[in-house]
Amino acid sequence: MMFERIPSKVLHPLIVLPLSGILLLYSRNLSPGNIVTWVLTYILTALVPTTLTAWRTGDKGLDVISRSQRNKSYLVGVTSMCLTLLAAYYISAPEAVIKLGGFAVISSIIFGVANHFSKVSIHTGAITFAAGAFTAEIPTLTFTGLLLSVPVGWSRVKLDCHTKRQVIQGGILGLACGLAASII
Repeated sequence: MMFERIPSKVLHPLIVLPLSGILLLYSRNLSPGNIVTWVLTYILTALVPTTLTAWRTGDKGLDVISRSQRNKSYLVGVTSMCLTLLAAYYISAPEAVIKLGGFAVISSIIFGVANHFSKVSIHTGAITFAAGAFTAEIPTLTFTGLLLSVPVGWSRVKLDCHTKRQVIQGGILGLACGLAASII
């Protein structure tokens, strides 16, 4: 049971999404200082509150809580991302930060709506989102991301966190959102 956890832990959305943000902002020629500032800002204002909400509402963490409880986490995440995006806009953040932040909000809303109807795999969705988002600017990482989604999906099913259908739904939804993000 130990090996099954490795892909889900190493390629966890809390790791994949910030790393993807760093690479995408770097590919758009932001300075390292700007990249660190904005990625840390989004981690602290969106990912951390969302994760804390999820862990508070479930006895074993986000993977086992009900869809109705997951909806609370999405509401917290989208609200905090919107507030961060609004603040970024008013302090004249770089255009790439505004665009990617806006798309993060839209993608979170899409995943939230999908999770209202079916518990789609966020782990698989995060990695395929990154793969799709890299399409325009770092195409070599697109294939790598798609390859890495396979062990992540396998892990989620093997750990009995999701069905194969939920993993496939998360992967397709993530890829679609990522491809859309690559054109902004």
